Amino acid sequence: MAVINIKPCKVLDYMLNITLSMFLLLLSCTTNTESVDSTKTDVQDSIDYKLVEAFPNLTFDRPIEFIAAPDGSASYYVVEQAGKINRVEKTNESWNARVILDIVNKVNSGGEKGLLGLDFDPDFLRTMVSFSLIIPEDKN
Repeated sequence: MAVINIKPCKVLDYMLNITLSMFLLLLSCTTNTESVDSTKTDVQDSIDYKLVEAFPNLTFDRPIEFIAAPDGSASYYVVEQAGKINRVEKTNESWNARVILDIVNKVNSGGEKGLLGLDFDPDFLRTMVSFSLIIPEDKN
């Protein structure tokens, strides 16, 4: 097993950039109809969209991140702040979640603590390296 030594600040900067980008993307996709400017254009009026629940049969405890599988499959990973990573896959006609990491008893979660992110090496299919941002349980 190869050991990869990465300076923590680089990984944190990278994950912060990805998380911030995702937040801004989600923020730009949401609309509050009460605050919409009455000077909308015809193009804005013609956009038809419907909000649907992605995984109606699944529940997650404080999901913090949703990320596509790096192998190009139709699988996803859901990171729960309490310390779980779930792999979500479609089997037959329903979505199923399987816990692939459970470190709930090793992290102190809540607020800005816990399992806060997941990312994959850009060359993941070759290296099989992933990164997690974890705030461990406070021993004091």
